[in-house]
Amino acid sequence: MLSGCLDKNLVNTFCELVRIPSPSGYELDVARYVQRYLKGLGVESHIDGAGRLSNSNAGNVIAKLGKGRPRIMFVAHIDTVEDGKKAIRPVISKGVIRSDGTTILGSDDKAGVAALLAGIKEMVREKSLPTIYCVFSIREENGIMGVNYLNLDKDIDFVFDIDGSSPPGQFINKALGNIRFELQLYGREAHAAANPENGLNAIKASGIIISKLKLGRDSKWRALNIGTVSGGTKDNVIPGHCILTGEVRAFTVPEAEGMLNNIRKAAEAACKDTGCRYKLIEKGRDPPLYIKETERIVSLARKAAAAAGIKFSLLTLPATIQGNNLSAKGYAVLGLSKGGRLAHSKMEYIRIKELEETKRLIVEIVKQSERLI
Repeated sequence: MLSGCLDKNLVNTFCELVRIPSPSGYELDVARYVQRYLKGLGVESHIDGAGRLSNSNAGNVIAKLGKGRPRIMFVAHIDTVEDGKKAIRPVISKGVIRSDGTTILGSDDKAGVAALLAGIKEMVREKSLPTIYCVFSIREENGIMGVNYLNLDKDIDFVFDIDGSSPPGQFINKALGNIRFELQLYGREAHAAANPENGLNAIKASGIIISKLKLGRDSKWRALNIGTVSGGTKDNVIPGHCILTGEVRAFTVPEAEGMLNNIRKAAEAACKDTGCRYKLIEKGRDPPLYIKETERIVSLARKAAAAAGIKFSLLTLPATIQGNNLSAKGYAVLGLSKGGRLAHSKMEYIRIKELEETKRLIVEIVKQSERLI
């Protein structure tokens, strides 16, 4: 049986992690820290080849504990959104950890990493454990998703993605999928003063398209965004080329594809009006996440929360997490919220209590899973 004692070094581990720069694509120093920590516990780990496939200087760090059933996987990503140019300095006051106000804190997702490491530290004391895979993943923040390149046993019963800024105890069973796109518009260049009538203005076409689209989020939490617009060559030349990039998000694939089709229709109409041509290119997609309340993983999460003395609830997330991609691989996945607020901003903070609760939930998930056999 797993004990419930708190890891007194959890806060120190978290602070050490956030001090190590790890922007997406440059996670190697944190990967090495994780490996050293695990080695100190007598746990073997390896770095897979995901870095080579995703243009990162590190791969996913993978460790395995125990044997037998059930088989559980915990995932926490080691990259953050900071550029790494300025050191993060965590400040602790009245049970809350913040940065010094000049950078993000990086609790997304180093709080999940620290809690998982602390959970492993507690679990290795046990004589008997189910099979537990612990994955410290790369490239989450820029959507490339190192978990896409995991090559693990398909026969895993439960997967918990430790992420999300909601309070611990809130488990994400529904999250938006997305489709990223690039819309290329082709017109014809001409001198803007000497012979503008010979030109076809691709930027004008882009403006018409954008004016016809309903940008932002609707009442069903579906979202459409145009993120970049680029085109033209000189002030006195009718622009013959323009590129729009963006994404659509929805809770089902048909909805997302329908939104993409609306963009196509708007482009067709604008090109008919301006004489331009268009090409809509899909640049990638993350599938939606949806786990029914009746599934065993939800029962396990509920039992673990009760045993940890933490209020349980299911959460619909108007965002996309790496759990979406793991679900698409056929795994039963829940997002495990690890707390924190105002992620990706200089005002970001996390309560020490949330770190401790997240670790406690991880330990109790393992403990309660043995009773589901």
